[in-house]
Amino acid sequence: MESFDSGTDSRQSQLLTSVLHAAGFSSVEIELKRRSSKFFIHLDEQLCYAYDTIYVGSITEGIDGGLYYSGEKSDIDAILPFFEEICVNDGQLLLDKGFPKPEVCPDKWWYMIYIFSLIFRRITLFALHDEDFPGYMKIYGIPDIPFSCDKIPLTNRNGYLENKSFQNLVRKTDAQDLNITTETTNQFESNGPAVTEKCFTTSNFFSSKHESLTSDNVPCLEFNEWPPCATIWISRQKPNGWPTDKIIQRVVSKTCLLAPVGHRDSSDKDIQFRLSMRGENILFEHLNEVQLYCYILLKIILKDCLRPLLSTDNKDILTSYCMKNVIFWCAEGETVDWKVSNLVCCLKVCIQKLMFYLQENCLPHYIVEGRNLFNSKLKPDISKIVQNALLRLNENIMTILYLKSFKMVHFETDDFRPDLLDSLIERSIIHQCWHDKIRRLFHDFTTIEYFWLNYDRHASLESVYIYGEILSEIENYEGVTVFQNDYSLMIKSIIGLLSYSLYRRNWDNEHMMNKAMEHLFETYESSRPCILLRLATFCLIEEEFEFVLCMCSDIIRKEIKLITPKQIWNLTIRSGCKLDVVLRSKELNQLCQLKEAILAESYSQQVPNILTPEDNDILEEFKNGMFVNPYFKVTYMTAELWAVPDVIQLELLSVPERLKKFNADKYPSPKYDQVPCIRIHPLLNCYLLMFLSYDALGKKTERNEILAKINYLKADDIVVENNQVLFYNILVYCNSKAGYNKRAAKYLVRSLKIFPSRYNAAFGYLKDIVLQSLTLIRTWQMLCNCNCSRLSTVNQSVI
Repeated sequence: MESFDSGTDSRQSQLLTSVLHAAGFSSVEIELKRRSSKFFIHLDEQLCYAYDTIYVGSITEGIDGGLYYSGEKSDIDAILPFFEEICVNDGQLLLDKGFPKPEVCPDKWWYMIYIFSLIFRRITLFALHDEDFPGYMKIYGIPDIPFSCDKIPLTNRNGYLENKSFQNLVRKTDAQDLNITTETTNQFESNGPAVTEKCFTTSNFFSSKHESLTSDNVPCLEFNEWPPCATIWISRQKPNGWPTDKIIQRVVSKTCLLAPVGHRDSSDKDIQFRLSMRGENILFEHLNEVQLYCYILLKIILKDCLRPLLSTDNKDILTSYCMKNVIFWCAEGETVDWKVSNLVCCLKVCIQKLMFYLQENCLPHYIVEGRNLFNSKLKPDISKIVQNALLRLNENIMTILYLKSFKMVHFETDDFRPDLLDSLIERSIIHQCWHDKIRRLFHDFTTIEYFWLNYDRHASLESVYIYGEILSEIENYEGVTVFQNDYSLMIKSIIGLLSYSLYRRNWDNEHMMNKAMEHLFETYESSRPCILLRLATFCLIEEEFEFVLCMCSDIIRKEIKLITPKQIWNLTIRSGCKLDVVLRSKELNQLCQLKEAILAESYSQQVPNILTPEDNDILEEFKNGMFVNPYFKVTYMTAELWAVPDVIQLELLSVPERLKKFNADKYPSPKYDQVPCIRIHPLLNCYLLMFLSYDALGKKTERNEILAKINYLKADDIVVENNQVLFYNILVYCNSKAGYNKRAAKYLVRSLKIFPSRYNAAFGYLKDIVLQSLTLIRTWQMLCNCNCSRLSTVNQSVI
């Protein structure tokens, strides 16, 4: 077993490890990101029936770097399985039984496809292995059977499916889940099997746009077989006993996907699909700490050292996926002592292994050994350039510390001073918790409708039970939950108002009322106005007006600022900068204690009582505000119609067609049209509830003071999702109720001018005004007729 015994090499290994940790690659930070990603993917699966996206890559693996990482930011890799109605079978089984290939005798294959389709009641295709290019397959189907997705036909050539058809199937969303509060203009371009989605954000200071997010979306077909070309991997001798038989069984059980891309050097590349093993992420999860560090360092070497040497056309010769396979091979067969104190030696062994593959012009895929991850673009002269660079690096391995990726760490530590490195490590972990929490809360509470997708248009016991199961999933999650309290309270709020809506329709169902009260009052401990205001709405309907006024006053005292949605995310990002300033003044032992407390809070565990008053304030900021008071939209669903005041009811009744039109291309979930909702700025919601409470209590002076504040609001600051109609309609309602009909009419005209439709609640207000006017006219006419009759009678009597 190869190992360095000298003190110098051990110290170099420790320094290299510390720099990695400072850049955001400590085991604590990686584990936080992994747990966060795993929990939220699980949560999304529970919330969204249509959820089928598989996320892979650095972000889900937790190795995308931290606050002091200066390298390329990781993109998002999303695998999108399509066509659940299609069954792809392994055609090799038929070939082994003596069936000729389709090119020789297509009639028999047509017959088998027809029979299989009848049996499975699904469109059947057969995947045939390309013997010249292991790991690639051709998919055969009857040429005369058309099938499509979203009106995009899949084309074939001589019965074989063309892979380019699939690149049209990527869901072209506006990436709103990550680029949360700013407008985006997306671009899509082909990139191997993926469609790369680039999102651009308009700067607040300049009119130019800059790239803010890159997502590689890979549309795939499911292939629920283990391919023969990968069978040898299962029984192959593994010198280090890695992976174990148990891990291998788990990998095999995950089966495969087929990605729509052919081998560059194949004449059939337009009709080839590449095998992708779902279980590779299981292998990655079972790399030990040092193997993971070696993979991260190989990626940094690739991006900072090797790619700058290559021309634009050749930059994809070596990829992060190549580096991952090198690590897999080393973990299986290299006799090296994989421990932190031996990191330098381990890294050198991995670099030597990569150099060997370059010399051989062949990097075998770890599972499909016959597949070469290099192609004809790797010319001998290019290979030599890369090998020489790796040789120089191996001779002076510590030059890695001066690569671009560690530039920020170097700048912060003054030649990598150990005491400053330790400080950076603690700050980086605290920052990661801080950033991840606020990003997730914006993602789920403000932007994405996952929390509402299980709603039906009408309240039902089934919906209540579904959310009860989701709450149970969150609270009894077998892994470590991340930010559990926030999500539990949101689900309890949903169950509460949904149960109350059922109770209001069925007065004899006392059980639903008890369930509503139980869950809603549990949300009273929340710091989020978006949750508390739903509780206040319940109290308003129950005529607990003083409680409503007290709660709304407390919320307003938190200074919910009138900030346009486009600016909110920028403010939250600045909160991280403010945090950094605070953390720089702290001693290392204080940072360690604060880190432990914030990690415990992140994992919804008991926070240790070890903090100073100042650090307790920082922890409270982490729980609640994070140096800003960002608003989260208050959401009301149509299913909650009986649980909200009449002004909200009118908006919910008018929302379905308008919402469907507004969000037609944004959220492709098949249930989305069934869950119409409205979202209100919490400050407007506060004022509305206070106005209604004062009005019900007969306190006209206080009511009119609140109305003056409502009238003083500006549409551009207070509207959510550009829904100015909702804002003006609330102004119409409140002013009309207070007797200011002229002002109400002004806002009514503005609302109808923006959305001149009978689906606009303002149309209902106008209709009521007209009916009231007609009633007055009829009453006046009746009075006039009565008076005329009386005068006639009097005149006759006089005569």
